[in-house]
Amino acid sequence: MITTRHTPGPWKTGRQHSDTGNIEIAAQGLDSLIAIITCKEWGYGGTVSRKKATANAQLIAAAPELLEALQDTTEALANVLLHCGEMMSEHDRHGRKKTVSNARTLIAKTIRA
Repeated sequence: MITTRHTPGPWKTGRQHSDTGNIEIAAQGLDSLIAIITCKEWGYGGTVSRKKATANAQLIAAAPELLEALQDTTEALANVLLHCGEMMSEHDRHGRKKTVSNARTLIAKTIRA
């Protein structure tokens, strides 16, 4: 597993402030605020609706688990290519190699600091 520099997960969406509409995202089990999502319905600078702000918060909160799943899936596909690639058509093998390369690029983008 690749070492990351971000706050470890899992992350969770926290309370929505009744005065501003802000939604907190925090590291579960830690007293660590990750982000605050705003929405336009309270007029405090947000640009999206409450529904979209909530969806954005849920996506951000899932980020550590999504990264881990992408890492695991990428390595599994790389192993399939290593051990079974010769049984694939050239087109399929090329497509899967490109997928692994793209995933590794995204993983590197998320963990570099």
